[in-house]
Amino acid sequence: AEQWPPLFVETLLPRLIAGLGSRSTAAFHVQVAAAGSVSTNLPGTEWTLDSGASPLEVVGPDWALLAWLIGRPNAPLSTRPELTAWI
Repeated sequence: AEQWPPLFVETLLPRLIAGLGSRSTAAFHVQVAAAGSVSTNLPGTEWTLDSGASPLEVVGPDWALLAWLIGRPNAPLSTRPELTAWI
């Protein structure tokens, strides 16, 4: 996952983030960290899904966020909430 092509990550990550609300009942604030990211366009990008009072903060490099969203274990993130299957 750390060696995924930047274009792959840049294309798929926003698409899967857009569907995150249908895979969990929790509120999320997701942020792409610059350290360790493979793309140059995504670091610093943030998404807030569902305006719940205490959204779960999920921060990590772009490839690790994508790995989490597709169900790969051990993605280095600030927290790794469970999600339903993405397919």
